[in-house]
Amino acid sequence: MVMDTLGDVYVGLGEYRSAQQLLDRAIGLPYPEEGDRLTRVKILVDQGELMRLQARYPESEDSFRRAIRSLATRSEPDAKLLDAEAHFGLGKVLAAQGDYVASADAYHQSLAVQEVIFADPSPVVGRTLIALGDVLRNQRQYEEAIRVLDRALSIGRNLWPDQLHPDIADALGVRGAVLYDSGQVAASVPEFQEALRINRRVRGDSHPEVGQTLENIANSYADLGETGNARKAFEESLRVRTVALGPDHPDVGGTAYDLATLVADANDFPAAIRYGRRALDIYRHAYPREHPDIALVLNMLGYWELREIGRAHV
Repeated sequence: MVMDTLGDVYVGLGEYRSAQQLLDRAIGLPYPEEGDRLTRVKILVDQGELMRLQARYPESEDSFRRAIRSLATRSEPDAKLLDAEAHFGLGKVLAAQGDYVASADAYHQSLAVQEVIFADPSPVVGRTLIALGDVLRNQRQYEEAIRVLDRALSIGRNLWPDQLHPDIADALGVRGAVLYDSGQVAASVPEFQEALRINRRVRGDSHPEVGQTLENIANSYADLGETGNARKAFEESLRVRTVALGPDHPDVGGTAYDLATLVADANDFPAAIRYGRRALDIYRHAYPREHPDIALVLNMLGYWELREIGRAHV
């Protein structure tokens, strides 16, 4: 359908409002034929994903659930594929809301269909396994998460023997996060470094995933006491995220604050104050004045400024 396809183009361009208007028009059209009713359900799924991208999570969840209910009695392959897509989207939006148990269940239901329909190895199955692995990480089911992610990596390496694919980078990134969260910090570094290498090759040096991976590497180095390496990775992450997300994005502020705390621990208070003020400016632009992150940065800035004044008078 033309409006549905044009809506996908608007989503790809980040023009969510235009995409939403087109999808709203499409969902209101009559669909008398049985096959066309699947088109209506596809639009519901697309709406759910669009709302998720805009962080409109309750509306997104409702749209995915409506699609799933509409498919409950359908058994033809196209309907089953759409059901798997809807459950995958539902899993993502539930994870974004912190409902990891329900998210894992939605991913399992999506996998149950995908593994029947798609030939092995399937990139669709691999991506669902990566998402499931991340949810299991958030549930602290680390051994199961590693098992699931290893399967995703096996699929990816069979599909792309040169290893240069975003799905392999994503699986390595989540696997590194599982190792980090489970206390295996040193083991997480090679996973993140390999994910970084692939992301730079296939996504480019200024992609948001490059910035996120650098942040992960920096946190690992910081926990290992390798302050110099951590600072270098944080500074590079800050540069990449500023380009990829824009200078006023909250994630840029988060990286600036993390860098400020790192250099403050090394007694470089002028740098800590500089990065802390940058984080504060971003948070004041992005958040309401009562936001706890603003209060946190203000408190730490006051402490660092006092420490620097004290050093100046020694």
